[in-house]
Parts: sequence; structure tokens; C-alpha cells
Amino acid sequence: MTLPLWISQPGISQLLNMLVDRMDRADTDGKTVQRSIPLNEKTWPRFFLADMEEEKEALWSHLMQIEAMGWLTARHDRSRHGEAPYQLKPRIDIRLPEQIRSACNRPQRVKSPAEIWREAVAAHLESPESVKEKVSRYCIDIPGRSAEEIVRQLNLLPTLKDQPLLLREVSARLFWRLSKVLAKRQEMVQAILGLDECPFPEMPVLLNVWLPQEGFNEVLFIENITTFERATQERDGRFKNVALVFSSGYKSSAMRMRTSGGASLYFAQHGTMNTADTARFHNWLMGAVNLPIYFWGDMDYAGMDILRSLRLPFPDAQAWKPGYEPMAQALQAGHGHTPEEAGKAGQNSVETTGCEYADTMLLPVLRASGRFIDQESL
Repeated sequence: MTLPLWISQPGISQLLNMLVDRMDRADTDGKTVQRSIPLNEKTWPRFFLADMEEEKEALWSHLMQIEAMGWLTARHDRSRHGEAPYQLKPRIDIRLPEQIRSACNRPQRVKSPAEIWREAVAAHLESPESVKEKVSRYCIDIPGRSAEEIVRQLNLLPTLKDQPLLLREVSARLFWRLSKVLAKRQEMVQAILGLDECPFPEMPVLLNVWLPQEGFNEVLFIENITTFERATQERDGRFKNVALVFSSGYKSSAMRMRTSGGASLYFAQHGTMNTADTARFHNWLMGAVNLPIYFWGDMDYAGMDILRSLRLPFPDAQAWKPGYEPMAQALQAGHGHTPEEAGKAGQNSVETTGCEYADTMLLPVLRASGRFIDQESL
């Protein structure tokens, strides 16, 4: 069908594109445009803000022609003497959406991955509607794989329910050897399986632990492996009777670390490895033994944020003063480096950690100096 030239005029183009916008918005919500769309200054400004009455008459005439083509139906309040139809609260109903889209060169909206996921779950997940609703919240988007393929793999979850597998192993078996697909989706897994909790544990947190020969009465988490190794070699007073622990980045803040099977402990050979001490450390980790716990890392915002996170599984964790005091003094003396020099410009300021010493002493020094210092420097 050859369209009349006036279809592309700015006033008519604005109207038709507004209608397509309404259709797209409704499609996003999984609906169709059912209510009449009012015509006013907001929906059709080109018409209602036109200066010349002749322009309005021409545009309204084209609207009537579009109605005659069957694309839409125009309605308005009951006519009153001396008033034009467009002065009587006009509104339109869409009749042929495909023709309107074609005229705007805007074919069917490309659906988002989340929409495609919801449709695939609704059509292919072999579960009750209540479970489908929960699963639809966890969009899984794997390049090269359709949403339907992924949902059909989820249908195989029950076949693995009774096997002693880690969550990453389950993910790798289901999703083409991709081990991280189910990460942070335990609630989705338990919903599909109809269980109160996910039966597949996450990867245990790996903790490198050094225990002093003379025993220990406190625990110190160290952020960087170089400092950890150096500390295990020192024989001065700072680390006397201190159990030293290293775990990469934020992993030491994982709540599962303090649950059965949630951590794998690797004890350094050049520290004590006697059964009584290693058992005591394990009992402390599981909450059966109370010991003071400290954290020492870089004096920057990331280090402070790790301390804040560590206080989730260990609410009593404190910044370690013997390590941080000389670092704070160095920053106050003008030493250290700018965030840009260390590639740390993207670090966000930490407002509070929950540790009084860090919040009242260390964070103010960081803010005042505008500089950072790595713990390896000391």
C-alpha cells in the first residue's frame, strides 16, 4: 500500500510516533493498549500548540483520513454549537497497530532479555505458576543460548538434587560447563526444587592460616599476601600469640565461612600444626571459642570497606592499631600516594565501618589527606 505524502509531515508523524510509544510501553508491561488515548497538548503538542487555525484544520483533516483507512477510531464529547471536534476532549483508539508502526518505520519493539526470560519461563519451566513467578525474577542471559534452552536446562535440576555437589559444579553440569551461572541464585534453585534452602553449597572460602608455636589468644586477618607471608616470618612482639589469616579480597567476609563446610583451612607448615591448636582455631571459626579479632589492610577506602564487610560474619572485628597507627602517621606527615597514582581513583568513600577506631581516627585521616598508603610499605 502506497502511503500518502502527508503521513510523513511533522504533525502527523508526531501523532503516530506517540501512538507507537504507547504501544511499546504497554508491550513492556505485557499488555495491549486498551484505553482510549486522549489528544491534548501533552500527547499531540504539534496540533494543540499550533498558532494558525488553518494548520489545525489541515492536521485534523488528515486524522480523519487515517480513521477512514481503519488505523484508528477518533471520538470526542457531544458536539456543542460553535465548537470544533478537537475542542471536545478528543481521544483515539488504536485499531491497526501494524500499519501505524509501518508508517513510522518502527516495527515490533525489540524485547529486553528480562522480557524474553519471563516469556520462556512461563512457557517452558515445568513448575507451578507460583514457582514460575519466582524464577522469572532471576533473568539468566547466556550469549549464544536462547532463553528457552536455558529454562529447559533448569528443568533438569531435580535430577541432581540428591548428589553431593557444590553449586558451581551443578552450574557447570547444567549450563555447558559454565560454573558461575547459578551464583547468587540459590533462592531460585530452592524454589524449583521445592525446598526450604538450596541443597548445593557454595565454594568454601579458602583461608590460609599461620598459628604461632607458643599458642594464640587473638586472630588477625591480613589483606595482602605479601604482608601475610612477611608477618609469619617475624619473631618480634607485634605478632606474638596472634593467629594470622589471609583470604583474598572480600572473601573473608562471606557469611558461609562460619558454617559447616563453608571454609577450607590451610595451615602454614612453618607455624604450629598440632591438632589441639588447629582444632581450637576451627572451633573459634565456628563460634565455639571467643577470641578478639582484628583486620589490617591497605589504608584506603577499599581496605576500610573490607573491614566493614568483615564485621558481618565477625561483628566484633576491629582495625588493628599496631598496623594502622604508623600508616596514619605517615599520611599525616604527607607520605603515601594519590588514588590516581595507584589506579584507585574509582574507590568510593566509606562513611562508616562500625569500628570506633576506624571511624573516628582512620577515616578522618584518609579524608583529610586525600592520599592512600599500602600496608606493604610498612
